[in-house]
Formats: sequence, structure tokens, C-alpha cells
Amino acid sequence: MPADLRLAFRMLKRAGFAPEWIELDKEIRAEIPRGELLLSRHREWLTRSVAALPWAGGRGWEKEGQASPHAGSAVARLRAAHRRFLVEHEARLADLNWKIERFNWLAPTPRLHRRPVRLAPEWRGLLEQMLRERDVTRD
Repeated sequence: MPADLRLAFRMLKRAGFAPEWIELDKEIRAEIPRGELLLSRHREWLTRSVAALPWAGGRGWEKEGQASPHAGSAVARLRAAHRRFLVEHEARLADLNWKIERFNWLAPTPRLHRRPVRLAPEWRGLLEQMLRERDVTRD
């Protein structure tokens, strides 16, 4: 970092101020684990929800090897909730990526730049994979 910038940052630090890019970096570093926690909790919720679907042998359903008649509507509600979560999470990622882009513009050196955060592709098909593993027919 150039000496004049180091001097300016030192003066700001002593005065209790931080440049905008440093504050943005703090926000970004706080938001990334928060997003990972939300994804982890959603995966746990999906796992519990798929396990709780009305299957054969449970809740009074006698036909062995088949899902109960109520499984279709439960699966549809689960799919809708998963889609809503993905849309909301994509919006959070868009906000985060806007901050990352702004940070990259403000950071004094390219070595500090951050890459945009993307939702892993497997999240789109996660619920369907869980349902296939549980051998649920599509409604």
C-alpha cells in the first residue's frame, strides 16, 4: 500500500474512523456466515420435513410400499416452501454481491478484492433428490 494511504488510514484509525471499504468488508464478513447458517438450517428443516411426510405404514395408511393419499399435498407445500426460501436467499445474495462489488470498487488494491457469492447449483435440486431417496412419487 502506498505510504500516503498508510498515513491517511493511520490518522483515520487514531480518530476512530474507518474508510468505507473497511466497514463494507466487516459487513461482508459478517453476512457470509449468516447466509451459511440459514442454508444449514434450511437443509435441516428439509430433512426433518421429508422424514415427517405421511408414508406407508404410518398414520393409518395400510397399503405397503405406497405413500399415503396426503403425501401429494404435503410434498407440494414442501416444494413451495423450498422455492420461497431459494427466492429469498437469492435476494440476500444479490444484496451481498452488491456490497462486494462496491467493496471491490473502493478497495485500494486489487489484492483485497472479493469474489461474488453464488448459490451452489445443487440447492435447486436438493429437495427433489431427498424425495427420490425417500422414494416419493411426483404429484
